[in-house]
Amino acid sequence: MSEQRETRVDWPTVGGLRLRCVTWRSDGQRRGTVVICNGRTEFVEKYLGVVEELQERRFDVAAFDWRGQGLSDRLLPDRSKGHVESFDDYLADLRAIMALVDRLALPAPRLMLAHSTGGQVGLRFLHDHPGAFAGAAMSAPMLGMRFAGIPPAVAVGLVQAMCAGGRSRDYAFGQGPKPYVYHDFAGNVLTSCEESYAAYRALLDADPELGLGGPTFAWVRAALRSIAISRQPAFLRQIDCPVLLALGDEEQVVDPRAILRAAALLPRAELLRIAGARHEILIERPALRQAFWARFDAWFSRLQPP
Repeated sequence: MSEQRETRVDWPTVGGLRLRCVTWRSDGQRRGTVVICNGRTEFVEKYLGVVEELQERRFDVAAFDWRGQGLSDRLLPDRSKGHVESFDDYLADLRAIMALVDRLALPAPRLMLAHSTGGQVGLRFLHDHPGAFAGAAMSAPMLGMRFAGIPPAVAVGLVQAMCAGGRSRDYAFGQGPKPYVYHDFAGNVLTSCEESYAAYRALLDADPELGLGGPTFAWVRAALRSIAISRQPAFLRQIDCPVLLALGDEEQVVDPRAILRAAALLPRAELLRIAGARHEILIERPALRQAFWARFDAWFSRLQPP
């Protein structure tokens, strides 16, 4: 990434937990700052290609690891478990990152670029902190969950029962310590780009400490509770920030119907459908990634004052 300069790492703390945040300053006339809110299991290194795209557009960038993943502090002795008790904790993480962005005097306008779980947290942050961001672009935001053929009401009941029975810190059904990228590429629901899939695995091979396995029952319960808040029509209608929602036509991880519904309720939403894309649009095949970035550029140009 030859265009990088003044790259730095900071470790803000939230309730005694350290978060890792990496920032990059761009050369030339800087156009603003993009804060990357990644998905569950993800980490800064996975987004270096995204950082390069943003720096080519002369944005400063802040990327960080949520609590419990990447190189931020983990929450359980078994570091492979994806765990959080409440998504309010993730909101506290994002507030700490935005305070760091302020301390570093990174330039306005501030934009959010969020994926999956990051989109769920991001929407709630936009609701609670109007004016913090000039716009938010979201790839497959987790506005609804899918349960592999299990009726949602049944899944919710099972999760609640397991938590009530003292198993909140166990892996959720069908989950385990193996990071998903170590499953075969064939049949994966994340990306149709084998090169990107292999590159992601190579990052974990190089530094296994970055890896994260499946979520606990408590994490799933926390996600369901947060989704119940963010799916309310009145909640969505109160978010006045411009939001670009990107959805792959082959989405199988989050509920696409919830994204379409949010696009209809958010006052300033734009919807981008990408044919052939799966869940992880930002590491899809080059042509599909380019479809996202072309729309991102057009969307950002409309945010700029005349």
